[in-house]
Amino acid sequence: MTIKRSTLLDKRRAKKHEKSSTRKFKTERKRLKKMKLAKNNGLEIREGKTYESEIGLNEQNVDKIEIHGPPEIKGFTEGILTAPILIFDLETTGLQRTSDIIQLTAYSDNNQFSSYIMPNRAISSSASGITKISVIGSQMYHDIQAVPSKLQNEAFTDFNDFVKSFPVKPLLVGHNIKRFDCHVLYNALRCHNMWNEFSSNISGFLGTLKLFKLLYPKRPSYSQTALVDEL
Repeated sequence: MTIKRSTLLDKRRAKKHEKSSTRKFKTERKRLKKMKLAKNNGLEIREGKTYESEIGLNEQNVDKIEIHGPPEIKGFTEGILTAPILIFDLETTGLQRTSDIIQLTAYSDNNQFSSYIMPNRAISSSASGITKISVIGSQMYHDIQAVPSKLQNEAFTDFNDFVKSFPVKPLLVGHNIKRFDCHVLYNALRCHNMWNEFSSNISGFLGTLKLFKLLYPKRPSYSQTALVDEL
């Protein structure tokens, strides 16, 4: 009985090895590995590695090969404590810092801004799955509903005018903007020669991810969903 079982196991191993050696199997395994890696990278970029302990010690290693972020804004500390808070958020064509912005929203106590922006590049399937935004021909859709959109130059001009309308330079606030949103916004405005004017109309940026880590240390997760549910 033992010999038969051993022989059967040997045959199964041989069959499994033969299957794993085929081109089709290797291709599928590689595809699944890429999907898993892309999913993990997307989460880390948008939310940060909020599950990892002492992640703050490793932040200097993030995106070493990426382009540099926005330069320091002159007079950043001047009036920073009294600046009006302007919460902003971006949706993009992908997870790279050079991705196109496809939706830009911002709001404060008394003002709000929202615009869909026609991209110059295709929206990745993963980004479209998350944002529910797509483009067919010259029409943008959100959750299968047609939405009005603007060209990049027009949308960014409108956003700059919106920021400029504040009596006091606002402080732009977001949860994980240090890793992603700031860089994307900077790249977009720089490409349209608007960064210098825009940066002169704001007090600076504040990322709430690091703020929550200081106020609530040793939490298992600092994702926006977890913070809203538990605090």
